[in-house]
Amino acid sequence: MTDEEILTRVTDLCNEQRQRAPLHVAATILEALDWTHFGVETIEPPTPDPECNALAYINTGDTYNVTLCQEVHPDDGTANGYEQVTHGPIFISSWGSWWEGKEQEWCEKAEQHRCANCGSWTNVADGGPDATFCEQCGRNICTGRRAE
Repeated sequence: MTDEEILTRVTDLCNEQRQRAPLHVAATILEALDWTHFGVETIEPPTPDPECNALAYINTGDTYNVTLCQEVHPDDGTANGYEQVTHGPIFISSWGSWWEGKEQEWCEKAEQHRCANCGSWTNVADGGPDATFCEQCGRNICTGRRAE
């Protein structure tokens, strides 16, 4: 059985059962199958969008390794981070791909880009990202060069 087949079966099982902490259950199942991972972790939303959720995922050791993920609400306030929060179904992705997708959605929705120099979100100028200078550091958001 391939890794993707294993992940698909575990995802289907956990989504059908609706356990309280499905990613932790999935991690336990994967561990029993000798699937290497480093536990469940959560990352905060990558954008200032109040509708963007945090992401809980099974850490497989690399940003772009395929794994099991679940969006969770960042303001729930439960003990131990997000481990007892469920928001959406478990899905197969990498946390890096999820992060980049959420950033791209925000760029299109808010017409903002992240500065390549300082990481701040900046409104895009009429001339597009190449003509935009960061509101925080004053550098071009694409090249990092200062305004002349």
